[in-house]
Amino acid sequence: NNTMFAAKKVELTNEDYFSASATSSASLSSYNIRINQLAKNDLVMSDTVNSDTLSGFTAGTYTFRVASGDFDKNINIELSGTENLKEMMELVAEAINDASEGVVTASVFSPTSDQSKLSLVASESGETNSITIEDVSGSLLDTIGINLTDRTLLSGSNGGYSYSLEELNSEITLNGVNIVRDSNVIDDLINGVTLQLKQAMEVGVPTVNVTVKNNIKSFQADVEDFIKKFNDSYLQIKDNYKTSEDGKRGVFVGNTSAISLMQNLGNMVSTKVEDIEDGNLSYLSEIGISFNPGKGLAITDNSKLEEALSTCLLYTSPSPRDRTRSRMPSSA
Repeated sequence: NNTMFAAKKVELTNEDYFSASATSSASLSSYNIRINQLAKNDLVMSDTVNSDTLSGFTAGTYTFRVASGDFDKNINIELSGTENLKEMMELVAEAINDASEGVVTASVFSPTSDQSKLSLVASESGETNSITIEDVSGSLLDTIGINLTDRTLLSGSNGGYSYSLEELNSEITLNGVNIVRDSNVIDDLINGVTLQLKQAMEVGVPTVNVTVKNNIKSFQADVEDFIKKFNDSYLQIKDNYKTSEDGKRGVFVGNTSAISLMQNLGNMVSTKVEDIEDGNLSYLSEIGISFNPGKGLAITDNSKLEEALSTCLLYTSPSPRDRTRSRMPSSA
């Protein structure tokens, strides 16, 4: 059964810039990767305004549009006509939070004790989740400098976006090919491998080599688990099929079925495995596992076991050419 030898691991020559994990579907392979830019969550802010200044809007309903990713909605707020700018911003933030259900998070903060600023942050990173915010009915947003019909960047106390659209995506180079994604978690680039980006690499930092290997330690752990379960069963019978020195009668005394099972278990792990061609490994002792009738199974030669597992993996692990999907940056 080849599936028992399917576990994979990923080794990196430098783990400072990203981590990587592999599923059993990953192919044995090697790649060179550079992290050029991390993905960011879009951030947009209003002008810095005097908190106590009256908004100047009359009582009524005002509508604005907020969009990010699949979320796109016109949002209404009701003004009484008595709000100052901070109070108006707080109403806008509350309406956005209620309508977007976490897709966009809005808040009001105070750069100084008498100033206020409205901030919006996208919950997901990348260009496809960039924020759109604009007036639909009335000029409420325009008054506080956040009616952004184009990609105006923040400047001093004026409202705008913190990043250009190009800065929102993650950018990496894999084997010389430029890759762009919305997220810092990339699981659709190398089959069966997930990359978790940590930080961008400065010029001069050597490219990181990524190698997908068979996880021998995982297989050895399965062998150790089998040995434990075997010994639990075997010794349970062995320790209870006779009367102990202090006169305690074992639960399997006189139970011929239990004694027969114990003997069969011992024979099973100490004799040659049937239907294996001559010249191949056919005894557990040949792969470093020994059987002692008094103690059960034990790994007595780790080097033999690791060599045997490596041989099994060599003949059971396919290594087809991995197909990668990429798209060039918009600037390419």
